[in-house]
Amino acid sequence: MNSRVFIKLCAAVMITAVAIILGLQFVKSKPKAKREKPASITPAVTVQPLAVKNHQAIVEVMGTVIPAKKVTVRSRVTGEIVTLHPDFLEGGFLQKGETIARLDDVDYKLIKQQREATLAQCASDLTLEEGQQDIARREWELLGAREATDRDRELALRVPQLRSKQAVYKSAKAALKKAEVDLARTSITTPFNAVILSADVQLGDQVNSQTQLAALVGTDAFHIQVSLPISKLSWIKIPSNRNEQGAPAVVIAQG
Repeated sequence: MNSRVFIKLCAAVMITAVAIILGLQFVKSKPKAKREKPASITPAVTVQPLAVKNHQAIVEVMGTVIPAKKVTVRSRVTGEIVTLHPDFLEGGFLQKGETIARLDDVDYKLIKQQREATLAQCASDLTLEEGQQDIARREWELLGAREATDRDRELALRVPQLRSKQAVYKSAKAALKKAEVDLARTSITTPFNAVILSADVQLGDQVNSQTQLAALVGTDAFHIQVSLPISKLSWIKIPSNRNEQGAPAVVIAQG
């Protein structure tokens, strides 16, 4: 073997041996970590004293809007529809007192004129009879019939005739009043501010007291109808009378 190669081999072995010895020495001389008990951690706690307070409970429910007023419009008299409101259709708005429809009033005007003439004639007849009463009274006083019965006296003073004329006059006056009312009823008006739910007639229709002209619902006030679970009723203040105020409510319209 070449001496030079031998020397290199020996040097490599010696270097490896020294490295192993130094490594073992380093491992043995490494300091060991001491185990210690962990320090106890005390959590921070804030104490809040309890107190009784009032709390407003909020109950959320779904509801249905119901009109406070709803009416079916019918005619009080018989006749043909000759005029309708321009907004007489479903969804149309009407103000209180506006005319919904007019009926043909020619016949009712004629009846009113007849009743006026009859009343005038009855008034004239009553006036004449009252004049006859004065004449009969003076004649009775001149006769001086003191022994006559009450019946004889009434007959002599024409009391039955006067009562008859008075009754006929009152009847004629009532007939005229009815004719005036019937004439006024040929104009059908809105009882309150409303929206038309259904329009059921048209121009030219013949209507009577059984005919439905329209269905109206009021627009001034509405009610909200809701369904509550029994478990939530205890949170709602229900008034026991009209003067007592119940639980406040907030209405939110969706859509």
